[in-house]
Amino acid sequence: MWISYSQLKLFEQCPRSYKFRYIEKSPPKVKPILIMANSVHAALKDFFLISDATLRTKEALEGLLRKAWRINPDRKKAFANTQEEKTWGEKALAMLGNFYEKQDIKANPLAVEELYKAQFDSGIVLCGKVDRIDTDQDGSLRIIDYKTGKAPKDGDKFLTGDYQLGMYGILVRKKMFAKIEKIMYIFLEDNTVISVKPTVEYLDNILEKILGMAKTVTQEKVYPPNPGSFCRICDYFELCDSALKTVSPEAVEQEAVPF
Repeated sequence: MWISYSQLKLFEQCPRSYKFRYIEKSPPKVKPILIMANSVHAALKDFFLISDATLRTKEALEGLLRKAWRINPDRKKAFANTQEEKTWGEKALAMLGNFYEKQDIKANPLAVEELYKAQFDSGIVLCGKVDRIDTDQDGSLRIIDYKTGKAPKDGDKFLTGDYQLGMYGILVRKKMFAKIEKIMYIFLEDNTVISVKPTVEYLDNILEKILGMAKTVTQEKVYPPNPGSFCRICDYFELCDSALKTVSPEAVEQEAVPF
């Protein structure tokens, strides 16, 4: 069975939601944030595929964003009106503008958005798409994952419970047999980098945790619900008879409006 980080995370949040998404194959909702995130990732991928770094201009990056946005097949379903789409588009442009000014736009990546997979003795195949891999002068690797959001206030505490970076490190280590100097998140909304220097012990501990989680997923038969705060943003809120429905997602969103 193939297992990705997204699957593990959703199962961890709510097994019932996992069942809707991956067992019953019910498609997730089309949301503005997904259009933005997918378009930003596509733009950065194409940007770093430009071999001549002198052609990597800010205008080129913005053009790639608009292209990715324009051809997204779910674009028209995601936004209530043109103004909402414009607001999200301007947010994406601001992220990329900040990235362009403060990150190394002349990097020569070894790989961009490549799918890595590795099979283990348990019969589980771990898989994941890595946004970018750079190489240092000594041949060591830097694994980069983009996040279209703000960095957590306590980066060290966040990394303590995180296993996505470690999972990518495991997959890359399994294929490339090269030293991994650093694995990092770039939070694009505030241009903050959070990184970890992965030791063998760190990756082995993450692997043990992930394989344990994956085993639980593959053996699950009931997929119990986990009513709570996650219900407010769950794509399957309306389908789930066990969702926490003391207040609707729409009402929660309205209460949060600060004016």
